[in-house]
Amino acid sequence: MKRPIPESLLYAFTRFLLRLVFRVRGLEHYPTGGRRLVIANHTSWLDAALLAAFLPDRPVFAVHTQIARLRWVRPFLRLVTAYPIDPTQPMLLKRLCACVEEGFVVVIFPEGRLSTTGGLMKVYDGAGFIAHRTGAAIVPVHIDGAHLSVFTRLAHKYRRRCFPRITLTLSPPASIAESMPRDEWTPFVYRLLSESAFSAQNPAHSVYRELIVASRRHGGGRLIWEGPDGQGLTYAQILGRSAYLGARFARVTEPGSIVGVMMPTGPQGALAFWGLQFSHRVPAWLNFTMGVSAFASTVRTAVVRSVVTSRSFVGAAHLEGHVAALLGMGVALVYLEDMRPRGRWKLRAAWMRLNPAARYARHEARWIGAGRDRRGAILFTSGSSGLPKAVVLSHANLLANVAQLRARIDFAHSDCVFNALPLFHAFGLTGGMLTPLLSGVRTVLYPTPLHYGLIPEFIYSATATIFFATNSFLNGYARKAHAYDFFALRYVFAGAEKLQPATQKLWSERFGIRIFEGYGTTEASPALTMNTPLCYKPGTVGQFIPGIDYRLEPVPGTSGGRLFFRGPNRMMGYYLADRPGVLAETGDWYDTGDIVSVDGQGYVSILGRATRFAKIAGEMISLAAVEEAVSGACSGAVAVVSRPHPLKGEELVLFTADAALTTGAVRETVRAGGLSDLSAPRQIRLCSPFPLLGSGKPDLVALQKMAGHAVA
Repeated sequence: MKRPIPESLLYAFTRFLLRLVFRVRGLEHYPTGGRRLVIANHTSWLDAALLAAFLPDRPVFAVHTQIARLRWVRPFLRLVTAYPIDPTQPMLLKRLCACVEEGFVVVIFPEGRLSTTGGLMKVYDGAGFIAHRTGAAIVPVHIDGAHLSVFTRLAHKYRRRCFPRITLTLSPPASIAESMPRDEWTPFVYRLLSESAFSAQNPAHSVYRELIVASRRHGGGRLIWEGPDGQGLTYAQILGRSAYLGARFARVTEPGSIVGVMMPTGPQGALAFWGLQFSHRVPAWLNFTMGVSAFASTVRTAVVRSVVTSRSFVGAAHLEGHVAALLGMGVALVYLEDMRPRGRWKLRAAWMRLNPAARYARHEARWIGAGRDRRGAILFTSGSSGLPKAVVLSHANLLANVAQLRARIDFAHSDCVFNALPLFHAFGLTGGMLTPLLSGVRTVLYPTPLHYGLIPEFIYSATATIFFATNSFLNGYARKAHAYDFFALRYVFAGAEKLQPATQKLWSERFGIRIFEGYGTTEASPALTMNTPLCYKPGTVGQFIPGIDYRLEPVPGTSGGRLFFRGPNRMMGYYLADRPGVLAETGDWYDTGDIVSVDGQGYVSILGRATRFAKIAGEMISLAAVEEAVSGACSGAVAVVSRPHPLKGEELVLFTADAALTTGAVRETVRAGGLSDLSAPRQIRLCSPFPLLGSGKPDLVALQKMAGHAVA
């Protein structure tokens, strides 16, 4: 008679096999003792086997009844303790509650099914119910890499391989408070899964090293960038060309120096950015849409000694004045046309493209040996409240924000991002270039967001599925687009300025598309909150993304508070105009200067800037709230500013591009929006063209001057 294989030996063999084949690692510092409920994302058929083999305890699994009926699953279920659950029969959860109370570790996949998106899907109520009922500590585990194996339903979304590396990341345990309302249990579980996904994807190396990792994961031959001319670049080409450019930049700049980049959105400018990352120079994206004096101020503030640009771009954008200002300050210009390989550089370029990762290792070793200069990029504020400040973002800041966005958005190989936002703006850099590139998503880089008639056609031609833009640009595209131009878009994200209800309504009625509004600031790299299909509330900017702590300081006369935040994406500090090149740190908490309210479910509503409130007859008036109310009555851009008034303290001036807008219509819409009559601007001024910044925001400095006094 054959003796059965001991259970401990079977588990040990399974562990050995999984480590050998998938190089599984993780699950350090697993908590012991007490009631525990393990939750995990579910992207492959391997997930249960991984947790059964690597959890120190012998867990009890919750298995969906439909999965438990599959013939090939039944033999595996005999090797573990499993209880079937069914969302239509909540009474089955009592068995699992009893297991937790008896001291067993219960494992549940809150999504209840295998993911078909690669990201988190709908979370069912079971995990929250069990945790609250038993008082168990919830232990989140994120399984990364299994979704790239052949044991998934994601062949159409990712480059699969036979034996990908799998990592199991354990997050700190958390408990559901006994006083927490029932409708908050499931959102709490979802937030834990999101935080776990963020922690697992937040690397501690340089931005360029993450590009190499992305190339290996998604395939060096994968087409990843396209320009408006249809020319594309693969990961291998990006690595090879940026390595070559980096070697050339290293010859004409000092190690660790700040190098300006004056280029539009496109493969050329992006390659210059990655070339500087390769050689560990700090790229400073220069806002060439600024006036010459403000532009020169940014160069002085960041102590830029060299600027990378293109002769063809300077001529096409008429930037001769900016170039003259740079030369007048003694700044060296590096033209990309002069970087083309010639003579011996042709041979060296060919050699570097054979293995750019190995070439980078030498630069990385010097960077590490010099103490790891944390600076990854420099961006500039718009200067709406004075001279522009240089925002210093570290490698960790940028990669953390990428990981935070990936924890909430299911990016996949089947997607295509269309980005026309300028790369000198944080929204365009992180959202429109870094995140898709490091996530394996094909991206079309378009040089200007101002081509309202052409961009919808390019989105249609590229079959783009994800689009980043601002309210002003979205409004312009919708009025020029054919009704079918956006047929493939599944995500449209709006940021940088308030999304007006009129814009949301226009996109919904004409294209059947819901716009997901988010909120951020350059100092946050830039994202702080966002709406997603899983967490969406109209009129808000969504919930805080993983890794963000916040607090509100009360502001008299408003229903909200002044927002302070901290997190891994918070900037290193500023370079200020009066102290060029000297890093001014801002402390642990950063003051955004925005007045917000946060409801019980964690959704954030922006009430306005602290500097964008007017006090009229003793009442605090939010200029942003007035703009939102008035936007429904006009067909063009709108902005409201305040100016001194001898009797009332201040008065409001409305600027619009709609010639048909009347004071009577404004008064009615303000009343309909629930605002007092004091909020209705008494003066309307027509602006055509409407002044916009390069990022798409209204140029408040210009409007304030037109109203009669400078910005406070």
